[in-house]
Amino acid sequence: MSRADPAHPALSPPTPKLSPSALRPIDQLDEVEVSMVEAEDVTGVTFVPELWMQRRQWALEVLRRERVRSVLDIGCGPGALLETLVIPSSTIVEPPVRSRPKNSGHGQPPSPVDSADDEESGELFIARLAALDCSPNVIPSALSVITPPSPSSTFPPPRPRWEELHAELWLGGIEKYNSRLEGYEAIVGLELIEHLDPNVLSRFGVVTMGTYRPRLLLVTTPVSDLRDAVASPTLPRRAPSRPRRPSCFSLCREFFHPSLLVRLPYAPLTRQNFDFNAKFPVHEHDHDDFAHRGFADPTGRTDRVFRHSDHKLEMTAAEFRDWAEGAAADWGYTVEVSGVGVSSKPSYYPADPSDPSRPPRPIYATSTAIFRLASGVPTRSPRSVRSSELPFLSKESSHPHKLAGKFVHPVHAPGDGRKHSPEDVRALVQSRMEEWRIGVVSVEELWAVPEIAGACAGSKRYFLACVGGYGDVPAQGGEDEYEDSHPHSYSINTPRTSALAMAPKTMKRYVVKHRNAIDGLELQEDVPVPELRSSTDARMEGGYGQDTNRMGREDKVLGEWDGWDIAITSPHDSVSSVGAIFAAKERYLSLNARDLQIVTNDYPAPHSVPQDVVPVSDGCGIVEAVGDDVTLFKVGDKVAPVFPQGHHYEEDMALRSLKRGLGGAIDGVAAEYFVCDEAEAVKIPSNWDCKDGSTLAVAFTTAWSSLFSHHPSLQAGHTVLCLGTGGVSLCAAQLALITGARVILTSSSQTKLDRAVSLLRPLLPASAPETALQTIDYSKIDAWDVEARRLNGGQGVDFVIEIAGRGTIARSIRSTRQGGLVAVSGYMSDYKPIPQHILDEDLAKTILYSAASVRGVFVCNREEFKQCCAALEVGGAKPIVDKTFKFAELREAYQYMADGRHFGKVCVEI
Repeated sequence: MSRADPAHPALSPPTPKLSPSALRPIDQLDEVEVSMVEAEDVTGVTFVPELWMQRRQWALEVLRRERVRSVLDIGCGPGALLETLVIPSSTIVEPPVRSRPKNSGHGQPPSPVDSADDEESGELFIARLAALDCSPNVIPSALSVITPPSPSSTFPPPRPRWEELHAELWLGGIEKYNSRLEGYEAIVGLELIEHLDPNVLSRFGVVTMGTYRPRLLLVTTPVSDLRDAVASPTLPRRAPSRPRRPSCFSLCREFFHPSLLVRLPYAPLTRQNFDFNAKFPVHEHDHDDFAHRGFADPTGRTDRVFRHSDHKLEMTAAEFRDWAEGAAADWGYTVEVSGVGVSSKPSYYPADPSDPSRPPRPIYATSTAIFRLASGVPTRSPRSVRSSELPFLSKESSHPHKLAGKFVHPVHAPGDGRKHSPEDVRALVQSRMEEWRIGVVSVEELWAVPEIAGACAGSKRYFLACVGGYGDVPAQGGEDEYEDSHPHSYSINTPRTSALAMAPKTMKRYVVKHRNAIDGLELQEDVPVPELRSSTDARMEGGYGQDTNRMGREDKVLGEWDGWDIAITSPHDSVSSVGAIFAAKERYLSLNARDLQIVTNDYPAPHSVPQDVVPVSDGCGIVEAVGDDVTLFKVGDKVAPVFPQGHHYEEDMALRSLKRGLGGAIDGVAAEYFVCDEAEAVKIPSNWDCKDGSTLAVAFTTAWSSLFSHHPSLQAGHTVLCLGTGGVSLCAAQLALITGARVILTSSSQTKLDRAVSLLRPLLPASAPETALQTIDYSKIDAWDVEARRLNGGQGVDFVIEIAGRGTIARSIRSTRQGGLVAVSGYMSDYKPIPQHILDEDLAKTILYSAASVRGVFVCNREEFKQCCAALEVGGAKPIVDKTFKFAELREAYQYMADGRHFGKVCVEI
């Protein structure tokens, strides 16, 4: 009953290059379980978000909407759903905040934690959680998911938990009755029933709806749609090449329980049209290239091509609906059948001939069913059985239940457990806002402050009441101070002082006085902070200058820009803007090799570097003020600038974009304030702070571009060779690991390699083998290209993150498989002596006979930047920061990087 879960793909030898299941060890070819869903390089089919994430999101939305308090996850696998259910709620159990009706006269928009539907809730309050799986191989991973964090753990910082969570994990099959699994409000089985043996599948409804009787049962299964081609008389019917097989339900009496029998008329198959399953041919074990094939129905009942080697049955949408409706009727449930997952190459049902204008319906990749216990039906059905063994099975159960783990996640909440007075809460809010130097801030950011949440005893409704009230929450202890400034966010003004009035009038910044050495960096103080101007003034004066590429100078000639929409911070004399964002106290920069090369005149840029340019290209700040026309950001957002400015959609960076690179062609972010158009910034991951966010704009976007922006694109099961332990290489390693790929790191320092492994291994699932993350100390192994192939099972790697240049490029190419990618993003070896025999190597021949792709890689565009942020947030990765300097120590930070002593990123706090 266990299922493959792409959330934690097991890492197997390099062939086949798919997303293997984590259900059993990969020792022999016949035992390999392979899912074709995520194999983009095989099928050409992608899902955004990935299909497993869409299924999980569907389940979570239903559980939230139904306000479920206890969940049993059957066929839990490695724990993709469990890892979300164990996350504590942000508040105590309380009703959601509801906005007033539109005709109430208050004019308030809907609450962001509630929709117009009174049944929806934005929080999950899970108090009891259980999971069941019959595969011992996935139990360790699932167990690690539900295990409470150590009290001494500080990374990641523990979230407050306002209520105990009781969690259990069981090893065993669903056919074995277990009294401990009764009483759960919801049972969830994602991608489960297709893995069940026929005798177990036929009793699925008996066990779930007939015996455990949950209020909700959520089921998903792959869609394998086929249908007779009757609409097109011009298509000849294909003559059968072998005896016809009936549809999968024409023989269902052989293995379906009579009460769940789906009675469908038998119709011979004449022409098959599938969803994306049909995009791979039938799997044959005697074919060498078996990884590029689907899987024939192992039961022999149908001609269908299954998407997974362990599937026993894949139903069409119509078959699944009939099965679900029959089961619901038999056990006193209602059912709502739908689907999730429309692929990048979707298939469609035939258009309705009675309504030609109606677009055809897409075929979902996954069918979904929500079974709800019908009102008035007793929770204990007369057909329910409360014995140690269900009567339709023999006494020799093949999957007896064993308790793998039982835990209690204790309450650990800030504060003393009591609600402080409204005056005290408002004083905490005002104190924190003055500390942040922000005039307007979102409720969510304030609620994330432990002292504030603790003073409200975990009640967000009480917090809103203290600061002025909202919707159905009346104000307490003072006049209405609450304002909602955006239809999808709360914000508070306190007291009535504008952000601009609170902002300083002058700032500090660095400029590059000369480019001969690091001492060319000069700190300037008392530089005027730019004033916000009206949108009319801004449009009259234009954007920024293309000739000198300086923001805020008099030579503004770039006509297509209507002016600035927002400002993140202000680097120079006078900035024309529709509005501005000012970064507050908590703001950071991070250094890249490019920054060092610019101040030492080693950067081969296709543009000049202006005198007194403000250096540094990578930073992050908090929005402190916005212009009148700004729609993408609000005060309090944590944002990072796009590098280079204007690089929004192109796959390859255009020359005009290179001429707008921060910290080189135009002023960078080594200043207390920075100004840019709202289109030139993105929000950082919500679970990152500003120090983390300062590493995004160059290092992470270069890593993302190397792995995902070009062909080939990284897939789970691929191998990535990362040269060195610098920023881009470690960022690429993190992205690869959360994707399910293997990583090989190189360094001349075993100490650095050991540290890298200790920091990266938490990104791996507990079931991942040691070969998922390997290292090469090239101070001891000179032929590291040969070693990389050996570590990868004798084959070349799929990707090389090449940051060193001509000193290593030949070995990188020899490390790569045919069709693999060497992503060149740096040339750090230019700063060290290179042996002559390396310089003499004929690179043309090396590339030719390797059949690898070698391409220069810059940062990704703005839209991919957003995708990168989303992936990092979901994947749980955080940047690896080696050392943080003060703003006055910027020269020392540059020198530390120049000396090559850094491991990961070097950051600077302003």
